[in-house]
Formats: sequence, structure tokens, C-alpha cells
Amino acid sequence: MPQKPLKPLRQIKPLKTLKPKPIKATPRPLKPAKPDPSSDLAKETAEILRLKEEIGERFWDLGQCLLRVHDRALYTQAGFASFEQYLGKKGVDIGRSTAYRLMDLAKNFSRELARKHGQTKLLAAIELAAATPEVDRPVDVLAYQVETRKDGKTVVKPFEDATSREIKIATQRIQRVSQKPRPLPGIQTKPAWQTEALRSLRAVAPKAKLAIRTGKGDDPLMSIELADIPRSRLREALARLARAVPGA
Repeated sequence: MPQKPLKPLRQIKPLKTLKPKPIKATPRPLKPAKPDPSSDLAKETAEILRLKEEIGERFWDLGQCLLRVHDRALYTQAGFASFEQYLGKKGVDIGRSTAYRLMDLAKNFSRELARKHGQTKLLAAIELAAATPEVDRPVDVLAYQVETRKDGKTVVKPFEDATSREIKIATQRIQRVSQKPRPLPGIQTKPAWQTEALRSLRAVAPKAKLAIRTGKGDDPLMSIELADIPRSRLREALARLARAVPGA
């Protein structure tokens, strides 16, 4: 039998060459390196992690360690970009506000005062110092009298006898009523010794007021007015004022 003719083969189109797509490099954040075990940062970090477990009693020592890492920028030894990054979970895992409060305590008070008054009360002292219109250091507040209320009456207590809550209430009262305006440019402010004199008086009587007017000349006459000082504390107040007046 005659064979059927074969069908012509279809021409196959050549496959298109695929152009390779460029691979985009995804930058990965650099992980902080582990500090050299002999470095200052490694020693401070080990101490911080240990003191975290005893923060109730060793808060001052913990604040001192954090201060050294912050002030000397030791965190850069392990590749941390900032102190706040060092405080994070890849570092010592301490909250930012907690760390700065502990550093404030360690900066402003001694270890002995920290043991005597405790963390909460000294933090209240820092807030009270910031609230008073005078330029007070937190440690100065420890010599102040604190106004509080008892049975509907105003009672004055030494700082040592006042509770943390009473100190905070006194701070809030000052913040509400104390609106000290900033001096205008070119207006001369009070001499530093007058501020120190008022601070000394308020260590005796929290509501004490002091007005001083000074004349001119080599030995000027001085007018001093005192107010709101209990009679029983007047002698002590005058002695403190005399010590504060230069040349007296």
C-alpha cells in the first residue's frame, strides 16, 4: 500500500531569553557586638545586671553605674549608637525613665542619704526642689520644713518626719501658686546672696518672706523686711540671715 505523505514539521519559535532581574540587597541592622570581657563596659554591665536584682536596696549603686556608662559613653564599646539603645532589651533592659531617675538620685545624694530616706522620698525631694521658685539643689530640700494638713489644720514638719506623699502634696501646692515671672532683658536680678538668705529663712519657716533694699555708696544703708516667721523661730531666722548677708 502506498504510504501517506508525512506532514511538514512546524517551525518551533526560539524561546525568549529571560533577562535576570537585579537582586536588591536588603540592609540588615547591625547587631551590637558583645563587649570585650575585660572592657569597662563589660564590667559595668555585669554590675548593673547584678544590682537590678537588688534594686530596692541598691538603687544608689545602680544609678552610679548607669551614670558612668552614660557620662563616659562606654556603651559605644559594644556598638550601641546611644545610651537609650544600651538601656533596651539588647542591652541591660531598663526603662528609660527609671534609669534617668536612678541617675538623678545618684548624682544629687550620697549613699548614706539614700539608705536613710529611700528611693521614693528622695525622688519627691528632687520634684520639690524643681518646684520651688528659688534655685535649690535637691540636697538643700532635706533641711526644709514641709507644710502638710492634719485634721483640717496646716502643720509644719521637718523633711525627715514628712512622708513621701506629704512631700508630693507640698510640691503640688507650690506648683499651683508659684508663678515666678522671668526677668525682662536688661533688668538686673537679685544678687545670689539674697536668694541664699531666703533659702536659709525658709529652712526655718516655709512661708517666710524677705524684702531687701540697699542704698548707694561705699557702706550703703540696708532695709530688710521679714514676714511670716513664727515668733518662736525668729531668733534662729535672724541668725541665719546674718550669716547670709555679706560683710555682716
